[in-house]
Amino acid sequence: MTAAVNGGIIIYSSYPTTVQGEPQPGTFSVWGGTSVATPVFSGVVASRPDRRPSARLINPRLYQMETEGEGAGTGLIDVTSGNNSFEEFTEEGVPSLFIKGYEAKKGYDMDSGLGTVDGFAFAHSLAAG
Repeated sequence: MTAAVNGGIIIYSSYPTTVQGEPQPGTFSVWGGTSVATPVFSGVVASRPDRRPSARLINPRLYQMETEGEGAGTGLIDVTSGNNSFEEFTEEGVPSLFIKGYEAKKGYDMDSGLGTVDGFAFAHSLAAG
């Protein structure tokens, strides 16, 4: 869900900005994190084929889909390797900051939550539940 700025999406800001005290027309910039992932996920949920009001609360269905498993075609894809640690380097390539994150594991974890989604399969599975 484009959670990292590395590989984020390009957004055009139509309002004018100021660069070094000079007004500039709208600009393009790269965005990521929850500022992007949240509206992208909302768009996937909104694209489900049914629009029943009872489907508004999706949390119970999310955890039901998790227990059904990845092979059940729910569209939830469990992330089981990697981490969300952060390392910053100087211009010379020397590590200057390291923040240890969480490790991914099977099922829910603090690194990737329930994982990522196949938008089409997820929207249809959500509607079926």
